[in-house]
Amino acid sequence: MSADRRPPLASAGRRWPSGAALLLALLLCLLGGRSDAQPMVSLDGAGELLLHGVAEVWLDADGTTAREQVMDPGGPARWRPLAESPLFDLRRGQAVWLRFALAPSTSLSAWFLELPYAPLDRLELHQPGDGGRWTVTLAGDRVPVRERVIAFRHPLLPVVLPRDGPVVLYARLESPHGFAAMPRLVRQDVLLASDA
Repeated sequence: MSADRRPPLASAGRRWPSGAALLLALLLCLLGGRSDAQPMVSLDGAGELLLHGVAEVWLDADGTTAREQVMDPGGPARWRPLAESPLFDLRRGQAVWLRFALAPSTSLSAWFLELPYAPLDRLELHQPGDGGRWTVTLAGDRVPVRERVIAFRHPLLPVVLPRDGPVVLYARLESPHGFAAMPRLVRQDVLLASDA
């Protein structure tokens, strides 16, 4: 054998992976890139949780996409991780969707989704409920006070923690201009202490 030729792979002491290993590698590649393979958040033992690194975000360029379309893996949403310093670069008529997965919880405390940006036009929190129905709660400047669950200086909505199994929650944000604010999940006592 000449010095410039390499020996075949098998004679170099290497083996080709088995069919099962190839199949597993292929599945991991396919699943790893799926948009619904997001981190599961456990709130047990926590007081607050900033959503960067656990939530995903998608810009709805025309602001008309319904939750059912956003949830559809074959739908228009192309999810990406929420940045550590998110800049929501919105224009009038656009919306941003967030999604995050909550693990079952034993916490008896009240929890909230908080977006510390007072001039936000609208924040919707979509939570799965009994019998496959969804509950939508509203906050924001363009939401009449009588329709808000909580009247607060910036958008704040109650989060129902799952008991029996994990759930995925969706939040939709509207603003006529861009803004930078980090959404967080916060326990009631921590919220009250930080508001004092």
